[in-house]
Amino acid sequence: MTQMTGMMERERAEAPLLPRSERPTVPTGRQMLFCVGAQKAGTTWLAENLSAHPECHFYPFDKEMHYFDVAYGKPSGMRGWKAKSIRKLLHSIETQDDATFARRVRRIQGELNLMKIYRAGHLGPRAWMYELSRNAGKARYLCDFTPDYSYSPPGAYKEMTEYVSPEGRRPKFIFILRDPVDRYWSFLRMMIRHRDIPQDRADKKLSEWMYHDLTQTDLSRRNHCDYRYTVGQLETHVPPEDVLFLFYETMFEQSVFDRVCSFLEIAPHTAQPDRRVHEGLSYPFPHKKWEKLRTALDDIYQFTFDRFGDRVPDHWRRTAYR
Repeated sequence: MTQMTGMMERERAEAPLLPRSERPTVPTGRQMLFCVGAQKAGTTWLAENLSAHPECHFYPFDKEMHYFDVAYGKPSGMRGWKAKSIRKLLHSIETQDDATFARRVRRIQGELNLMKIYRAGHLGPRAWMYELSRNAGKARYLCDFTPDYSYSPPGAYKEMTEYVSPEGRRPKFIFILRDPVDRYWSFLRMMIRHRDIPQDRADKKLSEWMYHDLTQTDLSRRNHCDYRYTVGQLETHVPPEDVLFLFYETMFEQSVFDRVCSFLEIAPHTAQPDRRVHEGLSYPFPHKKWEKLRTALDDIYQFTFDRFGDRVPDHWRRTAYR
């Protein structure tokens, strides 16, 4: 379970920066946009809507580049994940119709290109910038929406802020917060799919994971649960005018997307508020566990109330699961 939920805060040590001379430069006319999570908080919805904007460019095959969490962590995990994805794409590829065969080949090439990023030294970041900016056309923003950046060490945040364009445009950052219990439950359901756990074993596995996290760990210090850490890193390293904090519960509205466009100083664009992407598998929430989860995550709730005040949606203040 440790590998599934990630590192504890005490493991987030300062990491050495790659010397500037070995880093890539932001191409002229571009600006970086990072969305650092939270996981299962609508980052894919936001990415899909921004990708339709002519001033925003994403890597064609995946919104998540994973350069910084790999460079400042353990690359073997992501390398293994991409290898697994490629094996799945290769399975029975020779029996597919021409259109499916072509789609899989393009996707395999995309995954192979991403694997170039997970190399040591100057090769990884140069591959990251090359793949991110390739075929960007007239787009202003190069967008890397990787929720795993939320628990990257301080050195990674510092390096991200130093990718300034030749014109002096600093990178922009977005962080989306979601009700902690809801986000955690959605995360567990996502892991059922990611780990290819059969449906007849899913309920048991969900119970095992939840029991482990409630009894053997400090749940609020787990990576994607710990909004304190991510907000703290952003406020330490990024000028306040370059950070936008959003809330999942109120995000799927045109007015909020207009706010994103205003923050980025790009033209207004029509969003698709009702479209949901990457919805988790449907499993009934164990209502009897809500109070224990709410208690385990109480300090995250309290931090958010103290930091954001009335901006926190009323849904966060419920007294029972609904």
